Amino acid sequence: MKNLLRAEEIAQFALAIFLVNTLPYPGWLYAVLFLAPDVGMLGYLVNTKAGAA
Repeated sequence: MKNLLRAEEIAQFALAIFLVNTLPYPGWLYAVLFLAPDVGMLGYLVNTKAGAA
């Protein structure tokens, strides 16, 4: 079962790489959208009011 899950994750990763390369969007856009929730959480380092905004 462990090997099956590992194979499934490798297949999903390969599919994601394939789709990123075939879509008509630039590669940097994928990285920006992937990290967007993390950037939004940086406001909480200031205080909760800034983070909620």
